[in-house]
Amino acid sequence: MLVAATNPLIIADRAARTPAGMAHLIELADLLQAAVVSSQPNTAPPIAAGRMNFPNRHPLNQTLRSAAAIGDADVILGLEIGNFFGAVNAYRDQVERSSRPLTKTGVKLITITAGDLSIKGNYQDFQRYPEVDLAVAGDAEATLPSLVEAAKRLITDDRRRVFRDRGAKLADASQAARDRARVDATYGWDAIPISSARVAGRSLDSDPAGGLVAVHEDRVRRLSRPGGPGRADLRTAHRAGAASVCRVCPVCA
Repeated sequence: MLVAATNPLIIADRAARTPAGMAHLIELADLLQAAVVSSQPNTAPPIAAGRMNFPNRHPLNQTLRSAAAIGDADVILGLEIGNFFGAVNAYRDQVERSSRPLTKTGVKLITITAGDLSIKGNYQDFQRYPEVDLAVAGDAEATLPSLVEAAKRLITDDRRRVFRDRGAKLADASQAARDRARVDATYGWDAIPISSARVAGRSLDSDPAGGLVAVHEDRVRRLSRPGGPGRADLRTAHRAGAASVCRVCPVCA
């Protein structure tokens, strides 16, 4: 399904447990020239960037335009997503809550997650049950190398040409989303007290290799600096545990 898809999308939540997991995901995305959204648990679109599954400035990273990417996709692969239903549906928060799908009619949904192996009522860390077309119960990081090899066997020269064209369009869309994020970060730049976006930007200016940046708001975390691909070796720790201190991919993942 991924090889034959017109607009495949990969949504990764807890997929990369080690640096090897990120490398496998990059290999799969590059092979298919598929859009990638690196999601945060229990986040409704537009999805807030979560853990470092994928370099934030990779041209295939569509996290900043996740709602649009989900709406365009005809095949969606979810990797270790804690709330797959919430990733592909929009909620209306009211007394009687309602939801609507963000996906287009006929989309194929695939999940690879070890969570299906250990659903227990006493933990309640699983969300609303999603109706998917193919559910693979297994560890996503361990499964990715086999998935890559299977895709390689199925890809023809004609499909490679299609993939190249798709990748170019995704790169343009990703760049446009980053440009919008930079503009958003300038609002209130000269405000007193200083804006958190400016704190993040100035911190990275003083430490170009990437360091500890105080950050919490999603608007700030979307701020990117011009130039070069994202640092794939950095990790993000935010909200829980590390509170508002993040180790980020310049400027903010």
